[in-house]
Amino acid sequence: TDEDPEQRAEAAEEFEAVTDGTVGIQPEEMLIYWRLFYWVEHQSFEALQKRARPDAVFADFMQFPDKNRGKLVQLDLNVRRVLAYDVDDGLPDVRRVYEIWGWSDESKAWLYVVATAHLPEGMPVGPEVYERARFVGYFFKLHGYYEAGAKPRAAPLRAPLLVGRLLWHPPVAQGPSASQDWWTLGAVGGALVFLGGVIVVTYLGSRKAARRRATPRRLWPRHPRCRSTTARWRRRSSPECRAVQATCCRPTS
Repeated sequence: TDEDPEQRAEAAEEFEAVTDGTVGIQPEEMLIYWRLFYWVEHQSFEALQKRARPDAVFADFMQFPDKNRGKLVQLDLNVRRVLAYDVDDGLPDVRRVYEIWGWSDESKAWLYVVATAHLPEGMPVGPEVYERARFVGYFFKLHGYYEAGAKPRAAPLRAPLLVGRLLWHPPVAQGPSASQDWWTLGAVGGALVFLGGVIVVTYLGSRKAARRRATPRRLWPRHPRCRSTTARWRRRSSPECRAVQATCCRPTS
């Protein structure tokens, strides 16, 4: 690994063949590219993370790529693309390479591209993903790429390309929050109160209609001496009215 002085000396020579900004890895760069994979294959994620620099800054790679080549760093990435490539000209134990594109909270919209031979199990692969992952690995070069909708003669943009290992943070399914629970209870309670009000109003309305239908209409004229108020007539509380009911308050034929 890079902890071996002989390995570091050979890597320093091989890094001299690297050219920043090219779209794709050039043939003369493949030797150091696979050396970085070799170093990664002989270390676990935990071992790499223990030695990695946690405060890497995007501008350092862009402004001083030569100074940072082969440096071991840690990045927390917002992953937006994961592509897979089969390879047959690399290390014997590496048959597929995963290319992961994303940005860190520090780099904002500026992209990193990282390469790994081991994608975490279950992590989505595709041109459009929305994941969070922690990467630890070695800086290789500034990789050229074209943004979507670029004009034919547009100069390629640059993204730091690193080789290492990835730790995926799967999204955690969250249940409804307390505020959502209270909102739901309030909505249900309001609906029940409204329904109860409709039932009460309907019931009272039907009672009034039934009373109106049950009240008999007057079938004979009222005697002059029985012309008390309507309320008194209904209660038949007038003594004079009761006295004449038997003789004068009869239906007319």
